[in-house]
Amino acid sequence: MKSKIIGLSILVFLCHVAVAQDLSSGLLERSQIPEKYRWDISDVYPGTAEWEKDYKEIEQKIGHYNSFRGKLGDSAQILLKCLQFDDRINTKLEYIWLYAKLNRDVEMQSEEAQAMWSKYNALNSRVDAASSFMSPEIISIPKDRMDNFMAEEPGLHPYAHHLTTLLKKADHTLSPEWEDFLAKVSPILENPYNVFASLVYAELPFPMIEDDRGEPIQINRNTSWRARSSQDREYRKAGYQGYYNSLEVYQSTLAANLSGFIEGKVLLAKARSYGSALEASLDRFSLPIEVYTNLIESTGSNLAPCHRWMQMKKELLGLDTLKMYDTRVAIFPAAEISYTWEEAEELSYETLGILGEEYLGDIRMAYKNRWIDAYPNIGKETGGYSSGPAGPHPYVKMNWGGGLFDFYTLVHELGHFVHATKVISAQPLVYREYPPFISEVASTTAENVSQAYLIEHAATPEEKLYQMEKYLDNFVLYVYGSCMMAEFEWLMYEMVERGESLQANVLNEMYTALLIKYYGPAVHIEKTDSYAWMEYPHYYLDYYLYSYATSFSAAVQIASDLVTENENAREGFMDFLKTGNSEYPVESLRKAGVDMCSPLPYEAVTFKMNELLDEMEELIANMK
Repeated sequence: MKSKIIGLSILVFLCHVAVAQDLSSGLLERSQIPEKYRWDISDVYPGTAEWEKDYKEIEQKIGHYNSFRGKLGDSAQILLKCLQFDDRINTKLEYIWLYAKLNRDVEMQSEEAQAMWSKYNALNSRVDAASSFMSPEIISIPKDRMDNFMAEEPGLHPYAHHLTTLLKKADHTLSPEWEDFLAKVSPILENPYNVFASLVYAELPFPMIEDDRGEPIQINRNTSWRARSSQDREYRKAGYQGYYNSLEVYQSTLAANLSGFIEGKVLLAKARSYGSALEASLDRFSLPIEVYTNLIESTGSNLAPCHRWMQMKKELLGLDTLKMYDTRVAIFPAAEISYTWEEAEELSYETLGILGEEYLGDIRMAYKNRWIDAYPNIGKETGGYSSGPAGPHPYVKMNWGGGLFDFYTLVHELGHFVHATKVISAQPLVYREYPPFISEVASTTAENVSQAYLIEHAATPEEKLYQMEKYLDNFVLYVYGSCMMAEFEWLMYEMVERGESLQANVLNEMYTALLIKYYGPAVHIEKTDSYAWMEYPHYYLDYYLYSYATSFSAAVQIASDLVTENENAREGFMDFLKTGNSEYPVESLRKAGVDMCSPLPYEAVTFKMNELLDEMEELIANMK
């Protein structure tokens, strides 16, 4: 019954430096990376033999679900035994998932690791199908009978919130037979993403261009984004236009593919009697629609700081016309900083100190016990993540490159790590999952706290300007940019719900209008810019992008409260981290002093961004 919703924050980035001189000519084999920089996963399983033993045990026990089928409403004792059995199965299944994932992600070329991952997926599908009767049967139990069950069986008390949440979904749950059918056919909805990934990541022919050193380089998403930070404007333009103009050739295919995915989600929402796909998506996490609509309305009413920053960028870069491919280039590149892995560890303690010794203690455990995989190696998956609240404790994957972006990625994932650690220690299995709406608050709060610290303690005015610029760019990327894409997603779903088809030219026009709205008059929007919607895999997750904007906004308010209120704010934040899914997300976040159904978090974003812009203008004026 327990679906695998692990809060992974995947940040794809290019690694510049790792293990010093050894990586100057290319990546190392994993065995060449010193052991202290590779994670120790023996806490999950000592070896593959133990993994196989648990795998076979679950295989043998799956059939026991049938002994409960059709009987959950018969007695409190049967219901409790079924819930406890499901917990035991899923506890082992999470260990199996974690071990397979950690092995696969650092050696993607390993046939053994890939086979293990495939076996996990097959087993997970079988468990999902075997347990699919549980939710509809529980929901069908009359309220008065469930009340009697709770009164007579104390063992059900830990499940009270979980059962109440299920009962609230009664109007949207189908018969056990239909739920079983949907569990079996749901993988079909993953096909549009697979088509997208095959086309965009593997088959689509991107051009070769010259980089800023005159060397030939193959354009793809990573190299295109890297080009946008180059000081060479011609290279920025070539990297940007080379990528998006290549996507434009397949715009009709990508529009039709995305339309098919959205149509499937809309159909499922209707089948479950939801008013919209948005309502259905948010209801998975017991979130009110107001969270989404408040984000769009409040951010849309506070675009002035973003427009102001774009105008400042245009003036400081000395450009007559600011293009979208100019919006990520550094204005103050001379202050670029690099760190060794060991320096980054010490800096993480220093910059996160305001969160308290309990928080830092969890991070020290991660470093001490080798729960972090530091450097890139041949075959290792790109990006970074924390594995979430599964297994004995979370793990962190990095691809350390030594730059400031790498440091903020590390801090971000450590925020996820501490969150998952607190939930594992405080909550039973049934409450350990939490939605992106919650998980990204934990990580971006850590990131905001670190950024504020580095700005305050910058050694020189140039370094301070550099840090402030990175922080301001994050506001644009995670709040305004994510909100813009969330609005675009909402508009697409509304079109499909009205019976309209998603034609590429219509999507291009709609995306262009949003770019003009969010980035303001300082940025000259061109035809190529309208193709950017095609690059985002997030649209195949249905209503995910909003969580970046809500989380970053909440984190800005929490970080501000930590500075001004300190002890009380810290206690509230730590209480929030321990809550998991034992309370509804909006209520959980209120422990940290944030109400995402009000405009206050977005007003905090406006205030903080204007504060940074004012300080930057003053600093620049004093340097002249």
